[in-house]
Amino acid sequence: MKIGSALYCGKERWFLLTLTCLLGCGTTFKVPTRSPHGAASFDVLVLATSIQSCLKETKGGEFSLKEVIQKDSSGIIANRFEQIHLKSRAGYISAYFKRRTPSNGKIGINENERYRLMGIRWDITKILAPFDGEIRFDYGERFYRIRKVLINKKD
Repeated sequence: MKIGSALYCGKERWFLLTLTCLLGCGTTFKVPTRSPHGAASFDVLVLATSIQSCLKETKGGEFSLKEVIQKDSSGIIANRFEQIHLKSRAGYISAYFKRRTPSNGKIGINENERYRLMGIRWDITKILAPFDGEIRFDYGERFYRIRKVLINKKD
C-alpha cells in the first residue's frame, strides 16, 4: 500500500511541475518595433550619425555645423538644419538642433537604416526655446553611442 501511494504522489508532483513550467513559459516576449517618431524624423538620424562621426574624429571636442555638413554626402543636413549646439552633461553629451523647415518624412531609407531607427529611443518632450530637438550621445569611452533622441513637443 505504501508503494502504490508513493507512485501516485510522484505522478502528482510530476504533473504539477509540468503544468507550472508550461504556464510559466507562456509569457510573451518583446518584439522590437519601429518608433513612430523615427519614421518621420529620418533627417535627425542622418544628423545624429554625422555628429557621431565628428565626435569620434575630434575626440569629443567642439565643431561647427559646417563640419557636420561636410560629413553628409546626401545634402540632407544642409537643406534641413540651420543650427547645432553641443553641451556636455553628467553622463552624456547633448547636441541641440534647430530645423530650417518642418520634417515631412519623405526620405527613402534602406533596411540597414530602418534597423538603426529601431534601436534608438525616441521621446517627445519640452526642449529649450530656440531648439527643435536634442540628441544624446554617450562619452568617448562608450564610443559616442546614440542614447536617445528628444523631439520638441508641439504646443
